[in-house]
Amino acid sequence: MTSRGSIVLARTAESLYWLGRYMERSESMARILDVHLHEIIGSTNDTEGRWSKQIAKIFAHSDDYSDFDGLAIDLSLDGSLQSSIRYSIERAYENAKSARDAISLEYWELINVAYGRVSKYSLDQFGHGLFTFYSIIKERCAQGRGLAVSTMNRDAAWQFLNLGYDVEQLDILLRLLMAKNESLHTEDWVVVLRSIGGHEAFLRATNSPVNALGAINFLISEKIFPRSILATMRRISAITSDLIRGIDDSQTIKVPSELPRAIVRLENPLATEVDQIEELLDELWSCHLIMCTFYYESFFSPLAKSNFNYPLRSEVWR
Repeated sequence: MTSRGSIVLARTAESLYWLGRYMERSESMARILDVHLHEIIGSTNDTEGRWSKQIAKIFAHSDDYSDFDGLAIDLSLDGSLQSSIRYSIERAYENAKSARDAISLEYWELINVAYGRVSKYSLDQFGHGLFTFYSIIKERCAQGRGLAVSTMNRDAAWQFLNLGYDVEQLDILLRLLMAKNESLHTEDWVVVLRSIGGHEAFLRATNSPVNALGAINFLISEKIFPRSILATMRRISAITSDLIRGIDDSQTIKVPSELPRAIVRLENPLATEVDQIEELLDELWSCHLIMCTFYYESFFSPLAKSNFNYPLRSEVWR
């Protein structure tokens, strides 16, 4: 891949993309599990059971958990689960090794330390248990993205890395909204907003109590909240268009029409009833999957067509 004078091999571009996805997945998982565990303290068994099923559904975990603590431990430290934090950190490390020349030394060192700490420790070695573990993960991942912002050139490598961050951010938010959409419990939506880091932003933007419809509309269409679906899709569109301009002077590669169509729809007023959101979420999820296929076919497919036995990392956990 070439972009504005820089050269990124297809396999390096794919490694950067998945590095961003796994780093964002690690932080998001830590936030979601941390918030749910805190909110479960003092709650009813019904709430714990409901949230256990929701989280298991979101992260494609086949087992039926009634105990949220057990689910949280597995999704945190079980390296055999593709959606676990440990698995994500390990895969981030592997992808960082593959793309070592494209990232800064400070970013690489942070990932290396995080990998060493997570992969070689058990629950009882994290001091106060899972809460300390989540604090470590959130801090390391946030520092990593900050170092990437401050120490990397804004070239093709930077764009692929940030594309991965934004795609994973969109993926997880859509999963959360689709799993929680049927819930009419106010506490569920407070938890969702806190899991995304948007509770205080919601209160400032709306100046109203949290409710299902308000939270959904905020997380979907808020233009100035960086983790909303609209804001994330705008960034994805800008990065994708820039990458295409850099590698395809003839303009034969086109962004799928579903992405700009979804952005235009989100910029207009949304439905006024909660039960009308389901169709929109389904359309956004379909657009997301189409775009994931587009990234692979447009940017990473030369790796798949090569005669070398390179390991492919284009897995999408579902």
